[in-house]
Amino acid sequence: MRRIVFVLLVILNCGSLNAQSKRETELWISEKYNYYKYNNRLHKNNFLRFDSEKIILIKSYGSYSGISYQNVESIKISPFKVDDREGFTISFYCNSGNKCIEEGEYKNQHLIPEERKLNNYFSIYLDKKFEEDDMPKRMEKALLHLIKLNGGEAIIKKEAF
Repeated sequence: MRRIVFVLLVILNCGSLNAQSKRETELWISEKYNYYKYNNRLHKNNFLRFDSEKIILIKSYGSYSGISYQNVESIKISPFKVDDREGFTISFYCNSGNKCIEEGEYKNQHLIPEERKLNNYFSIYLDKKFEEDDMPKRMEKALLHLIKLNGGEAIIKKEAF
């Protein structure tokens, strides 16, 4: 009888560890995003939001982009340089190039989606200092873990050469 109770407690405890791990992963990703986000007028007030179905980027000018965990086929983290600006992007790509990015208006803390989905990826912009402490690799690992915990399967998109 004691063994049965012990086994049940271990099984129940493992389930709660998973839930904490998911929340901890979300918090870590948000914390790193807030620290490293590209700090210009368009991006400085952006923030990430996670719900049970998708990753959402709330943009400072009242709109949002989001992707369902199950629709993420790949993630690509890459540096960019435009004129005197440089940093990193994290791009989330839809399965098979489908147009799966939910976009819309963010008003009074509510998401108001557009009727049609027009894009097959969306990107998050980060500052150049994101390359410190092997952060791109760590973020890749955290994002893949979060997607997997939410029932999705994604890969890291790499350049061939």
